[in-house]
Amino acid sequence: MLPHAVAEFARAQYPDVVFDLGSVPDDGATPAIYAGPYGELRFAVDRDGHRLWADWSDETRLRSLDDVAAILLGPVLGGLLRLRGGTSLHGCVVEIGSQAVALLGNAGVGKSTLAATLAQRGHAVLSDDVVALEERGRGQWFAQPGYPRLRVEPGTLAAFSPPVPDGGEVFSIAGKRYVELSMAPGANAWRFRGRATRLAAMYVLDRGRGEGRPKAEEVAGADRLFELLRHSRDAFFPLPASRRAAELRSLGRLVADVPIRRLCCLDGTENVGATCDVLLDAA
Repeated sequence: MLPHAVAEFARAQYPDVVFDLGSVPDDGATPAIYAGPYGELRFAVDRDGHRLWADWSDETRLRSLDDVAAILLGPVLGGLLRLRGGTSLHGCVVEIGSQAVALLGNAGVGKSTLAATLAQRGHAVLSDDVVALEERGRGQWFAQPGYPRLRVEPGTLAAFSPPVPDGGEVFSIAGKRYVELSMAPGANAWRFRGRATRLAAMYVLDRGRGEGRPKAEEVAGADRLFELLRHSRDAFFPLPASRRAAELRSLGRLVADVPIRRLCCLDGTENVGATCDVLLDAA
């Protein structure tokens, strides 16, 4: 097998991160806290980023294993990727044609809603919440797959017809719901792409600036690097100076190699289809 294929096979066969729930060591690991709307999750990581410990605070209302998984598979592991030298951004990745497109943006801007609309139209989804990128040779960047689910608001699910494959609540007491994505050959909608795919472009969603209609415009100059820094996943753990310097060099190559566009879209789920049309035309 080719080197990248061997690496992907190894990642699929052997756990790369070992997780312990219920205690956080007092020494020998770097501590951090994820503070969400329903409480706090205390966690720590070893020096190499291969072992993770976590425990709930006394005040938290979220204590199920599914709740822990929802936090780990998004913000925590997204930050862990940066600690281990990867490029990790906040967004979704969708396949358009035979290449990947990353959708970046602040929380609540509509990244998952746009990805879900594209998924219903037959475009495969690679990841939700975390954009994990790998540089393979000069000028070639690949988006890595996540897990076969999207996280969307309940109101978004109701807007789709026919009904979407509802996978239940993300958190046990409130909030978003999962959409199950299929890995079956021949699926026409709600598909998951489980292999690394070359990145063609990145789009920064900017809601409310469509001036009557959605549009896509190029991001130029230093603003390209600023957008990637703004939408990098929170590292949670202190990054060594050498790691930060290497990360900046990597992001500099990324903005030189891959186009970054601002996707100005309108508020309201009734306008998502028009935003999809603009994105597909630009891509």
